[in-house]
Amino acid sequence: MEALDRLVETLSDGYWHDVSELPAKVDLTEGKLKKALEFLKTYGFIHLSKGNAKLTNTMLTFSTT
Repeated sequence: MEALDRLVETLSDGYWHDVSELPAKVDLTEGKLKKALEFLKTYGFIHLSKGNAKLTNTMLTFSTT
């Protein structure tokens, strides 16, 4: 769960983040990051587009409260 927390915290600035740079920022292997991103995408917590990820507006609002 800490890994998801670190990932959400990193994405909580509301900007697009290059997925290739996230493993180092959140201390995850590429494989685990991919699984985490797919989980977050499946449940509507993030947007993924052209190798970039960002929180959805709903999740962004939730993560800053």
